[in-house]
Amino acid sequence: MDKTSEFPTVDRELVERFLSCTEDGANLSEADKERLIGISISCQLNPFKREVYIRKSLAKGIPTVQIITGYEVYIRRAEQTSLLDGWKAWIEETKDGLKASVEIRRKDWSLPFIHEVFWNEVAQKTADGSISAFWERMPRFQLKKVAISQGFRLCFAQEVGGFPYEGAELPELTAPETAQNERRMSTEIPGQKIASSATIQPESIPDLVASIHALAMSNIKIISQTHLEWVENQLRMEKTEPQLRGLLKHLQETIDAGGDINGKPKRIPAKRSYQGTPRRPRIPAMTGKSPIPQGTPIF
Repeated sequence: MDKTSEFPTVDRELVERFLSCTEDGANLSEADKERLIGISISCQLNPFKREVYIRKSLAKGIPTVQIITGYEVYIRRAEQTSLLDGWKAWIEETKDGLKASVEIRRKDWSLPFIHEVFWNEVAQKTADGSISAFWERMPRFQLKKVAISQGFRLCFAQEVGGFPYEGAELPELTAPETAQNERRMSTEIPGQKIASSATIQPESIPDLVASIHALAMSNIKIISQTHLEWVENQLRMEKTEPQLRGLLKHLQETIDAGGDINGKPKRIPAKRSYQGTPRRPRIPAMTGKSPIPQGTPIF
């Protein structure tokens, strides 16, 4: 056992501890809890490190839970085998549409493994048939993630073949909270600015992650694609609660400043709610005549 690691082994106790300290875990059914526990243990995916996480959604009005991992987990597991000899992924335009390719080299294989996916085959759609928000705004990034995920699962089938899918491979269904917000927003005046949800005070790390994601997607028209990709990558990393709150604050400030879709966000001047400490008057140094000695009357 590695004493330097806080959670060296993923077992039932660890996953149950994770479920007991999150609101998402408290609201899961027993069947979904057992499913998460089984996948986490069999694949040795640590939920505290967000190597595996859940995404609640609505499918045709029925609550459902998706168990997801990130594409970077596949890469890390391949690196741990010491057989990965390099890889690269790229995007190109073809007569059949946008295509993403990944080339993976193994030290025990003489030829590289190449896998490709096409946008019109893997792009995810919503329940009404329209392209999901992330796929509409970041088609290249999403397509590349799918190619990397599928490629590593095929190339390292023994190590990651049974892992959960990457989020980009699954349909982005309507989240329960999002559905409630959409019903509320449908009664607002057209053209009214979307609130930055500054009043939301999530408590747990999963709640913070969900709030950041929902906030970014509800303001997708004013946030640049590069910024959205950066936010998503930040959510994939292991973050503490203060770090996530800082990310949420950064995102809210960007939205309050009008977004950055047309360049850098406008700065909002900070208002001082205090009075500065009065500065002490500076006494000029005496020049010319020497100072009056003590005891000599001045007047």
